[in-house]
Amino acid sequence: MRRSLGHAAASAAFLVAGSCAHGELRDVAVASIASPTEGDASAPSDDAGSKPDGDVRRYNPGPEVELTTVVCERNGQLGRMIPDLPATMKAPSTTELGAVPDPKTSLRVYSDGVLAMIGPAGWRCQGNADSATDGLVLAPPDPHISNEQLWTRARLTSEVVTYVRWHWGTSGRISALRVGGPVFPGLVAQVLDEEGVPFTGYPTGYFRSVPWVGEKLEVHGKRAVFEDPPWTNGTGTQTGIAPSSRPIRGVLINTRPEDSPDDAMILIAIRLAAVRAPLFDTIRADIEARMARCRRAPPTDPKSSECWGTTEEMYTGPKG
Repeated sequence: MRRSLGHAAASAAFLVAGSCAHGELRDVAVASIASPTEGDASAPSDDAGSKPDGDVRRYNPGPEVELTTVVCERNGQLGRMIPDLPATMKAPSTTELGAVPDPKTSLRVYSDGVLAMIGPAGWRCQGNADSATDGLVLAPPDPHISNEQLWTRARLTSEVVTYVRWHWGTSGRISALRVGGPVFPGLVAQVLDEEGVPFTGYPTGYFRSVPWVGEKLEVHGKRAVFEDPPWTNGTGTQTGIAPSSRPIRGVLINTRPEDSPDDAMILIAIRLAAVRAPLFDTIRADIEARMARCRRAPPTDPKSSECWGTTEEMYTGPKG
């Protein structure tokens, strides 16, 4: 049994008020370097009603935008599951979302019942989980991408949006340290000093602490913004996707261990075609706003954007 991703009250974020059959008003998708500056609408001062959460970005609470839900199958140790979600869900109000023309037509909220984010309408999605990791991946419809490849993110060279959380309190700490070591100075030494035993038995150099060659990186405390050039391995490819002719941009956030009851290494890695490149900041801001709001107050609206979900109660049960 995997641990809960939030407080018990937070589970209401993805629970349905009444049943909603698949296909009603919503899409069903079954496996089928800029950083905001302090003081903008997505990072307000504390007197605007928000407060810092470690280095997760702050933002102004405002009217949310209700978008069509795309229900994503979730695959992992508990088998294949499909969450029971509302036909529409709310996206947090951010400056970046406000700049999107007609978001109700061009964007969707994709969720596997545990993670959620906005993305381009018409894409495929797949959630995956085990006792140590949660992930959600989006990609355009492409008959050459198998369901298994989408689930594992193995060597994807297409446009892709990946959102992965490796949990420090589980065996996910190994991947968390391997991903975070090259980005956050001193992290490897600190973790090995404080928690040496779980990390014994690995060869010298397994936990890399040297930055990736060619990667553009801006580190602000426990939050880092990165860009990996085309055909280059870096932080973005640590999700399993492969380098290609387009750069991979993203954000890495380390909430270990005091910043969150669900401490994790959180990686958002996005590769988009030039025509969709402006959506990077829109998607990134959406995910970070959800994280910040969830920590500040439990949701009461079943369509709320305020949290990711929790545990198996989010699901209608095994499928297939």
